[in-house]
Amino acid sequence: MYEIKTQVFRVSLRSRGAVDVAKIAAVFGGGGHARAAGCTLGGTRYDVINNLSLLCGRTVECDKGIDVRKEMPIDRYNGLLNVYKEAGYTSNDVVARLRGICKQRRIGHTGTLDPDAVGVLVVCLGSGTRAVELLTEHTKEYIAVCRLGITTDTQDLSGRVIARDERAVSEEELKKAILTFQGGYDQIPPMYSALKVGGKKLYELARAGMEVERRSRKVTIFSISTGCFSFGGSP
Repeated sequence: MYEIKTQVFRVSLRSRGAVDVAKIAAVFGGGGHARAAGCTLGGTRYDVINNLSLLCGRTVECDKGIDVRKEMPIDRYNGLLNVYKEAGYTSNDVVARLRGICKQRRIGHTGTLDPDAVGVLVVCLGSGTRAVELLTEHTKEYIAVCRLGITTDTQDLSGRVIARDERAVSEEELKKAILTFQGGYDQIPPMYSALKVGGKKLYELARAGMEVERRSRKVTIFSISTGCFSFGGSP
């Protein structure tokens, strides 16, 4: 299985003869013969593996001549769903819950949100999964709450504090510093991110105590503004 574009995977199926993989591939619009077949599936890597696992679990019924497409849940819904993701859930958690609620075979999300993040997560259903790549390439808007004076190993408040700086800064100094992020620049992704290096997600490597070289990426912040400030508040 390999990713041919964002959240679209090409899957090769092989069998020693006990299972007709052509029947499995046909469910997802693919083809081949009993021992070698292939298909293309949309969604996250987790979604693809989960969908194939569900179908492979019915291989005995396949060999008995039962139509697998009748045994598998069909796509009941096609389109986009705006989900308000609460803190404590990953994007994949949301997709997994919706798959069970909607009895949906093809489902995927349009961007990975950290467990601490809250807000809109666009979930694509059925034929709507074709829009995943288009939506992920659009600009996004975020509202961030920052705690100044500490550095954590994950670069967010969920991590372990590794440094402190109690120097006093004025509101004007903060605004001036924040505006330096506006525009285009090269950004090195943090180790605690969902980006992949060598097929592994960076946060998985970080949790294993590893740090690898990351290529910088061109990012653009078109506009940035400051909201309210609170000095001397709780961490």
